[in-house]
Amino acid sequence: VDPDSSPYASFAAYALTQSAKLAEGEGVRSVVLVPRVDIFKPETMACEGKPLAVVIDLDDTTGRDWIEAETLYRQNGLIEVLLSLRAAEISVIWLSDQPLAASGKISAILNEAGFSQSESDDFLFLDRGGDDRKQVRRWDAARNYCIVAMAGDDRADFDELYGYLRNPDGALTLEPMFNNGWFITPPPLVEANENTANQPDDKEG
Repeated sequence: VDPDSSPYASFAAYALTQSAKLAEGEGVRSVVLVPRVDIFKPETMACEGKPLAVVIDLDDTTGRDWIEAETLYRQNGLIEVLLSLRAAEISVIWLSDQPLAASGKISAILNEAGFSQSESDDFLFLDRGGDDRKQVRRWDAARNYCIVAMAGDDRADFDELYGYLRNPDGALTLEPMFNNGWFITPPPLVEANENTANQPDDKEG
């Protein structure tokens, strides 16, 4: 599969460009907004001295419990995209609202899909219970890693403020982030009974 044909191609290309800039001694910036961000003067979290990583959201906007699906399709070219990121020493952080107790099952699903490698520096950020939420886990990730690109199928996958805006298009100051660190992509894994017209090369599990 040609990774350039993947819906994740632009996301990977952006992350790889940041890695190349860092290798040349240039500065790179995080794409995670600071806590309590001023929407009119958006700032991103500090990056200096942190290893590079990307965040990929595993959930889809329908809220379906995808880990219970009998058959999941994987997105075209994503395996190759992940290989290219890891070759550039960019860690992959998988984000989901699935509970921490499901980590073993999700790890097995990612492995079966070919998204994991035994030597790869991957992390699962799952719901730890209590007041935990995705936004807190994004900030936690960004405190330890320089998050150079994020992929998700919904604007709220980049910052939770999109869940509170009466009109999501009102966040015009954040629009430049899209395709410039934030990438709208289909979910990495999609249930076989959903519309799979532009889906996978392959099925798993």
